[in-house]
Amino acid sequence: MYKHILLVDDDLDDTEIFEEALSETNSAIIFYSAENGQDALDKLTRQEIPSPGSSSWT
Repeated sequence: MYKHILLVDDDLDDTEIFEEALSETNSAIIFYSAENGQDALDKLTRQEIPSPGSSSWT
């Protein structure tokens, strides 16, 4: 079972460090990132990221 993580951060370096750390610790994680709140909402609206209420996030 995969876990989904959405990181909203405007610092690309921090996002890359976080993503790398996740990949080294758990391969059962699907990582998504957004630069800011609006970007996150846009990706959720366009269904580029599963909705947190969907069964994909369990």
